[in-house]
Amino acid sequence: MSWEHNYYEATCRQCGAKGYRIISSDDWGRYETSWEGFTPFRDFPRHDYLVARKKIDENSYAQCACGSTDIEVGSIVVKST
Repeated sequence: MSWEHNYYEATCRQCGAKGYRIISSDDWGRYETSWEGFTPFRDFPRHDYLVARKKIDENSYAQCACGSTDIEVGSIVVKST
């Protein structure tokens, strides 16, 4: 079984730092989100209903090194791994 990784440009709106939000999925429809250049913010307040319905996961949000959680996710990019 293989995983597909889609990289999306991510930019901190406060300081302008750049990185990627990586959304990975497999053949069975499972998915996970990870970040490159930002720290996953697991303690960010989330709506319990969305977590219970698996609409978002604990890595859906990230924090920049400057402390901001205001990260804009842009278009998909092609990135070799």
